[in-house]
Amino acid sequence: MSTERQLGLFGAAPAKSRLPYDICRRKSSRSTRGKRRDQPRESYLANEKVHPSKYRVRAQVLEWIRSRGSEGATADEVAAHFECSPNHTAPRISELKVLGELVDARDDQGQLVRRKTRGGCWARVLVCR
Repeated sequence: MSTERQLGLFGAAPAKSRLPYDICRRKSSRSTRGKRRDQPRESYLANEKVHPSKYRVRAQVLEWIRSRGSEGATADEVAAHFECSPNHTAPRISELKVLGELVDARDDQGQLVRRKTRGGCWARVLVCR
């Protein structure tokens, strides 16, 4: 698994990232039969386009969810707050989950907390660890 060194939010380089370079690449690099295949060109190009802003957007998403405390947020609420497509914020949310910064909210009985999205579907609520 490759890791990278990038400038942090305030210009300081983190010692080592625990996050693979592109977690979406990891998801799309296997065929349905379990054989390795090259990353699709479209996926590679999409990652190269968003790479410069990944860390900033990830930090903004985390800070906003943190500011909501135990109320947390769904991925749809994050996209609505930042007035952007869920396609822009969902990968950053996935990264935050992999890093252990975000977890599924649970009620007093240990059940997952869900809320309806703008489209009327149920979605998991995420909170900061």
